[in-house]
Amino acid sequence: MRVLIAIAIISIFLTQQAQAKNSDTALCKTTYACFNVKSQLNLNRSIQSYDNLAHRNKHPRHKHKKSRKRYVSFPAKRTATGRRVFIFSPRLLSWAAYNAQGKLIRTGRASGGAHYCRDVKRACRTPRGIFRVSSKGSAGCRSTRYPLRKGGAPMPYCMFFRGNYAIHGSPNVPNYNVSHGCIRVLPSAAKWLSHSFMRIGTTVIVRPY
Repeated sequence: MRVLIAIAIISIFLTQQAQAKNSDTALCKTTYACFNVKSQLNLNRSIQSYDNLAHRNKHPRHKHKKSRKRYVSFPAKRTATGRRVFIFSPRLLSWAAYNAQGKLIRTGRASGGAHYCRDVKRACRTPRGIFRVSSKGSAGCRSTRYPLRKGGAPMPYCMFFRGNYAIHGSPNVPNYNVSHGCIRVLPSAAKWLSHSFMRIGTTVIVRPY
């Protein structure tokens, strides 16, 4: 008798399950409410992954984080040498002027020698190292080498520190190194450097690229 009751209960349970399944199938055919719990979890994970990817694309990580920290800016103070010091950084694309006591007194934009110059078919990087200003020119200073075969390129307030390499003014100081090796600064900066800072013998430091 008990066996028959158990069989009847199991039969009723299976019938109810089959009816519920058929009802869910019919509902899925007419509505979008047939997501089960597992499908909903997968959808939520997909949405979260997409959001994370979008956030990373909106705020990309800096690939050269260490390099950026190392070359953030010029320090406000450096070891005093008893001489005025001009520093040019091809990486920062900027220059700095320090007085004899090692205090930073002025900075500005700058552009150095290009990695490659098409007209001379070679690298034109500004030589790195420590130099001294050997001669200075006026507002009418001009190149004797460029453009090729004729010269005459304006180099206002030129301040030569190694052979034909000079710091000079230019209206074209882009955000990359573009010259034949000279250090370009804005015309107003070149005038200030020539009249108020640079002297014959002033130290010039060119940092690495």
